[in-house]
Amino acid sequence: MPESLNAERECLSLKTGRRASGDSAKEHTAIVIAGIAVIMVGAIAFSGGSTSKTVAKPVLPAGLAVIDPNQARIAEYASVWMSRHGSCG
Repeated sequence: MPESLNAERECLSLKTGRRASGDSAKEHTAIVIAGIAVIMVGAIAFSGGSTSKTVAKPVLPAGLAVIDPNQARIAEYASVWMSRHGSCG
């Protein structure tokens, strides 16, 4: 734009207290984003919330019961591992 037209626009906006059209795109973008955020928050608030569903724990077969570890069992696993993989060094 020519400088005289820019100066005329600035003078007009100072006299009227309003911005020239096309200068408020950033303001409109902020308003639109804020509106979308308000709608999303409202939708989440009124969606009913989460209701906990009780899920039955799976029953383990008798052969897969947890066995308490003890020092003898650990030594047995270590010896089997060493015989299959050799020493670490």
